[in-house]
Amino acid sequence: MNTNVKGLVLYSKDTGESDKFVTILTPDMGKIFFKARGVKKANSKLKAFVQSFSFCNFELNEKNGNYTLTGAQSIESFFGLTTDLDKYNIGCIILETLDKVCMYVQNYSRTFVSALKSLKNLSFSDIDGKLILCKYLLDVLINEGFAFDLEYCAICRKTFNNNMYFSFTENTIVCEGCREANAVAIKPATISVIKILKNCDYDNLNTIKLNDFILDGVFRFLTTSFCNTFETRLKTLSLLD
Repeated sequence: MNTNVKGLVLYSKDTGESDKFVTILTPDMGKIFFKARGVKKANSKLKAFVQSFSFCNFELNEKNGNYTLTGAQSIESFFGLTTDLDKYNIGCIILETLDKVCMYVQNYSRTFVSALKSLKNLSFSDIDGKLILCKYLLDVLINEGFAFDLEYCAICRKTFNNNMYFSFTENTIVCEGCREANAVAIKPATISVIKILKNCDYDNLNTIKLNDFILDGVFRFLTTSFCNTFETRLKTLSLLD
């Protein structure tokens, strides 16, 4: 049976002398992996379509639950990220988060759109890549049901004053009275920026002006929250060290 799916290539693995197993993320079917025969050959017409950061319409043949690539048409390619090391590193983080968060046979349309918008602006705008990544991580947390309550303590429900803490136990933001021993204080500036990011579209991120100290604080908070929420570690974060 033949089927067409739109998907973003997350990664591929070599198999045999000339084939690859390719993993893509689709908006409504979650992750799909397929075999791409002969794409390692120099004259392969499908070689360019199975590279990470390629957004394509893939033509697949399905047999006994296994997919084989038969054709592809490019929708948009973000492969140009590979020519800029800083942008490439952030792009790799985005792809890894998708692989960590998204499962098979599930709908991820909102997170899929957030990823495409982040990669588009990362590729074609001069917006700070780390700011784009912060917006994207916040979107993923919201899209997948882990939005922060920025007004009230998650435990006692009292309105926040200036003392706010991230609770690793509860994976929420709590007040000083409800924090546990290992809770991390959150700077008011970090919360202010998160509120702005929440309501700002990717195309308007260039209107947000932050110094490196504040941006780094927001970045640390969101990456810590992401990894704690999804009980994972992002190996690609080391690329920014």
